[in-house]
Amino acid sequence: GLFLMSALSASTADPGFRLDGGLLVEVDPGLAGYDESRGRQSLLALMDRLRTVPGVDAVTIGSSLPFSSMGDSRRVAPSGAADAPSVDSVFSIVGRDYARVLGLPMFGGRDFTDAEVASISSEPVAIIDDALAEGLWPGEDALGRLIHFLDAEESEVGKSFRVVGIVPAVKHSFGNAQPFPHVYIPLGQH
Repeated sequence: GLFLMSALSASTADPGFRLDGGLLVEVDPGLAGYDESRGRQSLLALMDRLRTVPGVDAVTIGSSLPFSSMGDSRRVAPSGAADAPSVDSVFSIVGRDYARVLGLPMFGGRDFTDAEVASISSEPVAIIDDALAEGLWPGEDALGRLIHFLDAEESEVGKSFRVVGIVPAVKHSFGNAQPFPHVYIPLGQH
């Protein structure tokens, strides 16, 4: 009975993002023997092809979705301030239109460009949610500010990421009533 009541409650809860009208497909180019570079190119080509299918409104890629069992986290801090607060955040590698696919409006700034998604040559950028923005800069505008990861992986060490967009916070699990802060990095920069 308790399980059934929990399942019913979860089915009517508002996760903060859109669930209807989408198709989720898991693709792993590594299973076809592709190295990282070729796998990345095949994923970008697949997204480009899917965007041309009649009736498809938006296509994106993501390393994890809210409520998925897979996930990564990073401790995020403002760059250049030794005594600044840091915030634990869900870390996702995403493509262009990630927020749009989930039905999330941009509170400020912009989405990632195709160049940022395809290549590591551009300035490192990030989109953060309003929960992370409030945690790092309470009552201030986060757009244009720089962040870095305190528990960075090798590809992130020494990098500062410019905040180019702000989206609403989403829940990461039904067990937590408050949305958990999120940081999104474009595929080409990880």
